[in-house]
Amino acid sequence: MAALRGHRVVLLERESEVGGQVLIAARAPARAEYAGILRFLARQVDKLGVDCRLRVEASVDTVLAESPDVVIIATGSHPHVPASPGSTASTS
Repeated sequence: MAALRGHRVVLLERESEVGGQVLIAARAPARAEYAGILRFLARQVDKLGVDCRLRVEASVDTVLAESPDVVIIATGSHPHVPASPGSTASTS
């Protein structure tokens, strides 16, 4: 949305690709359509000229080097693993 409104947007992604939990979900046979979400969003980021930097840790120094007016921190999510009888999994 910020890019649509004319702001310069820099996205710092620690991993080698964006997508987080959606990448994992898209690997499940019944969820393959999730990969379409990622393709759509990647096209939008490219189309809007977002500076997407992969394999970059968003440290204080890295962020401040950009002299940002605003910083939005999106830390991602963790998968929910429901407890089930006989399981040692805990909910998060």
